Amino acid sequence: MDLCEVTFQSKSGQQQTGLFHRTTKWQQINFWLKNLASMIEKPAENYAYWDQKHHSIVDGNQSISSTIHPSMTTTFDEIKWNDTIEVTFSLDNNNQTRLSDSILVEVDDQENIISQQFTIFATMANVYQQNKINTEQQSLLYFNDVIPSLDTQLISFPLKSTIEFTLIDAKLPITATIVNVEDQCSIKFQCSYFIIIKHLCQIACQLFVVNSDYYRLLFQNNVLDGDDMSLDAIDCSMIEMDLHLICTATLKCSIKYCDQTLMLPSSENTLISTILEETFHKFSIPQADLHLYELIVMDNYRTKTELNNSIEEIIRLLPDGTTLIQFELQRVRI
Repeated sequence: MDLCEVTFQSKSGQQQTGLFHRTTKWQQINFWLKNLASMIEKPAENYAYWDQKHHSIVDGNQSISSTIHPSMTTTFDEIKWNDTIEVTFSLDNNNQTRLSDSILVEVDDQENIISQQFTIFATMANVYQQNKINTEQQSLLYFNDVIPSLDTQLISFPLKSTIEFTLIDAKLPITATIVNVEDQCSIKFQCSYFIIIKHLCQIACQLFVVNSDYYRLLFQNNVLDGDDMSLDAIDCSMIEMDLHLICTATLKCSIKYCDQTLMLPSSENTLISTILEETFHKFSIPQADLHLYELIVMDNYRTKTELNNSIEEIIRLLPDGTTLIQFELQRVRI
């Protein structure tokens, strides 16, 4: 009989080995582990398994044989699975890594729609590898307009819904590199000559996780303002294009959280709820934990804010002419 040996090791170092047929599904492994709850310091009702090599979450309906190499030892990290709370899992080097979320990726290959789970640490290269896509012949199209580069992190995409890609047998003619002037980070993707500048700016803002209301694209020191202008209106012979993303906001918010500081553009009409949503995403804090935090104005009274407060209301608390509003994000003391 074709059997696979599965060894479970708890954080305390205890080990338990079981033999399973190669067609056994991972959800059945889950049931086995639940029976070993006495070995686990903090038992959980459900588990997910992280494929270290491919940076993906193993589907419970997959069989053991479909996720391992028959002649090699494969290591999976076991994590408690819940989209709305933080969990911890251990890597091989015994470091503790915080996982705030997982990411659902959907690939449409024109015949089938394949849904897969990846960790927030995965890149586009992991998606290609997991789906055995030949990067020389095929590409994953995002938003029907761009092909993200292989080193693009999945956490860069909006996480409010499934990230959807379409598998195409082609490349796109222009390789665009966009630099965010504020932090000098850059992104690279392929696009067509006919993509509208405004839409290109929106996609860039999504990948930089910034609010497109406050940003414009700059090409050779000229702001690209035309709503209906496409790239071919700039230069239809160019195959590589360097663009810069600049911030046009006159008001900015500085949010301190632990030992990190985040800068966000805003307007007088911006609500605190919007500031918090962007801040949580930047710091990888689950949105469901909103009730556990409060945003404090760094004025003489350390004023607490409410979700429906506007930046205009906050400015009234500060000296005339203030354009940089300082906040501190902290956990609610219970």
